Amino acid sequence: NSLEKQKQQLEQIKAQMEMNLNTPNVTSSSKSITAVAVRPILRTDGFFQDVTYKGTIMNITVDIRDGTGLVLVNTDIPTGVDFQTSAKTAVKVAQQHTGANLAKKDIIFSITAKNTDELQAVDGPSAGMAMTVLLVKEILNQPIDDSVLLTGTIQSDGTLGPVGGVAEKADAAGTYGAKTFVVPKGQAITHVQTCKEDKQGLFTYRTCTLEQKDLSPMMEEKYGMKVVEA
Repeated sequence: NSLEKQKQQLEQIKAQMEMNLNTPNVTSSSKSITAVAVRPILRTDGFFQDVTYKGTIMNITVDIRDGTGLVLVNTDIPTGVDFQTSAKTAVKVAQQHTGANLAKKDIIFSITAKNTDELQAVDGPSAGMAMTVLLVKEILNQPIDDSVLLTGTIQSDGTLGPVGGVAEKADAAGTYGAKTFVVPKGQAITHVQTCKEDKQGLFTYRTCTLEQKDLSPMMEEKYGMKVVEA
């Protein structure tokens, strides 16, 4: 019995050593990724107001520091619950993916844009996957491919979740110079409005319809950028 017990202890020690060898050694460091968002633009003609949305580029930096397991978001404006939740989910998924233990590290995501107005666009979950990829790359000490941009929420199981404003974000990514834009499954599409006019006597009748089109061919023609689903 004593011999069997010793064997079990040795096996446990061996397993722990193997786990330690396979677990990344996370050091204090920093890395950045380019992300896309949409921001509302209010238009008025003096009588009526209309809100449209425009894609915008922002920069997300992650800092890993010795600490107590805090997850913080740093911007020039207050951020909402959705963004804080996305940051925490990103840290959870990154640990699961890499096997890293961040219990004694503080993770600080910092968000910057060209102007403060554009930072309003970061308040939401759509940068969740970008934050996750950024943190995973930082833990594994791997480079970020600036030619690939992505959008999507991050689910607790690590999958990419749906977002809004994909077409506007694709335009922003193409203008930025990305060669590939990654979107959630089923969202590499856009709706294009086409209108026809029919003149009958003194009256002209205008009929408009929305047609669904694949986003990638449009972005390839306009920017040389592919849109792919993940």
